[in-house]
Amino acid sequence: MADHGKNTAGRSFGKPVAVLASVLSMIFSVPTIAQQAPPTQLAAPGPDARIGFLVEEHGLSEAAAAEQLALTDRFQVEIDQLITTFPDSYLKTIYHYGTPFRIDVVFSRDVAANELTRAVPSELRRSVKVQRSRFTRAEIMEGKESILALVTPVLDSVGVSFDFEQDRFTIFVIDDAAEKTAESLLTPDLRTMVTFGRGPGETEAGFNTPADDPTHSGKGSIWGGWPLRVQDAYSSAVCSSSFIVMDTTANQPQLLTAGHCGTGAMSVRWSDGTMKSMGSPLYRANGGNADIQTRWGAFLTTDGYFWIDNDVSGSFQYDCDVAGNNCKTKNWRNVYGGVSTAGYVAVTDAVKGNSWSSYGWNDNHPVNDIVCKHGMMTGVTCGRIVDSEYDYEGEGVTYTNLVRVLVNDSWDAAGSKGDSGGSVFKITNTSGTFAQATAVGVISGGTFAGNGTLRGYAPCSASIRGQCHVIYTPIDRINDNNRPLAIDPAGSGTPIDVN
Repeated sequence: MADHGKNTAGRSFGKPVAVLASVLSMIFSVPTIAQQAPPTQLAAPGPDARIGFLVEEHGLSEAAAAEQLALTDRFQVEIDQLITTFPDSYLKTIYHYGTPFRIDVVFSRDVAANELTRAVPSELRRSVKVQRSRFTRAEIMEGKESILALVTPVLDSVGVSFDFEQDRFTIFVIDDAAEKTAESLLTPDLRTMVTFGRGPGETEAGFNTPADDPTHSGKGSIWGGWPLRVQDAYSSAVCSSSFIVMDTTANQPQLLTAGHCGTGAMSVRWSDGTMKSMGSPLYRANGGNADIQTRWGAFLTTDGYFWIDNDVSGSFQYDCDVAGNNCKTKNWRNVYGGVSTAGYVAVTDAVKGNSWSSYGWNDNHPVNDIVCKHGMMTGVTCGRIVDSEYDYEGEGVTYTNLVRVLVNDSWDAAGSKGDSGGSVFKITNTSGTFAQATAVGVISGGTFAGNGTLRGYAPCSASIRGQCHVIYTPIDRINDNNRPLAIDPAGSGTPIDVN
């Protein structure tokens, strides 16, 4: 990612939206889709990251953590039936892992509490609780829009969320001064229903010089997770890729990354060390409900794996003196134990859209659900979803209804410039030759570690900055607006429709 001389909190990971100096035009031919032999895994997979997260976060045993994850899957089917009973009043599903375990289902004020209670099946009542908000769905969406309209003309880095547990709006700003400014801009009625937090909000990107692109196994194929070089004046500019998708109309594979990584030429480093051009975007959405684009070149073939870099380490410096000396150093490459050193993961499923996600409500990404991300700068970090309808604005682009993840404190770094476009996923099986994963989303942004003790830019680290967040576009946004895109699964399976 590239740094244009700025150092502020609340930036995203990737290349900013800009017309790059060098623009490559390329005539795309439909390649032969040769399903290559899977890469050779170097070691047996380790434990499921979601189980480890619950063990560390809530003090559960591994067996109890696995049981609670299974309960969310089993109960969700019956919760969906409850939602269908009150479709116009349904707001949010919230998982509460730990002791006691429960699931909250939140509805708006326009349904009676006794009706909700009676509608919950008897076998669910011990674990599933219904709640009522003082707001309707329309009022929540309109409230976020009103807040952004008031504060964004003055503040250039701001986000708005709705906290369904507290039944209040939250405004995310970069510091105390911005909070005072935002508060002064609010109307009296909004001030009574708003709290403030520190967090992400802006989409400008920066450069970090990453480690050399690795030499990948499996010559002749490309997988998600590979770094993408942005070919402009800054030779170290980089974004990440996430998954292989298929254009089901043209029968053409494409590599999925972030829309804000720009429209200029990109390339990947092939296994023989040469750079292969990716050409201009085939599909691109940057703003509103999505921050995605796809790239491809006629020379490429693929299979539905994505790659996790567990080999490369790095560091950043902080707490330097005024002369820039006597700095502390912290590691910022996270290593994930759920896959081998080579880190190839088989994509076997994807989060599917539903009637609410079709217009951006995203309840198929429930609050407190556990997800992980991989970006080529900081590797893997895992955390819990804290907001499925996050709105923010940066560089004049407004994003609505994206998903915000609070990263667990145990990871050395939440994310960094260069992680944009990377994969968000759930590891669902680690018992075979390859770890298996469900595709969840594409990294759009997150939190910088900017504060007074840092020398220049640093990735967000909970031990230095406090809470760190990652923002992603839900994977089921890839085929909005009639795009014929589906997730390419590992092997020769049928592309996964995320509708």
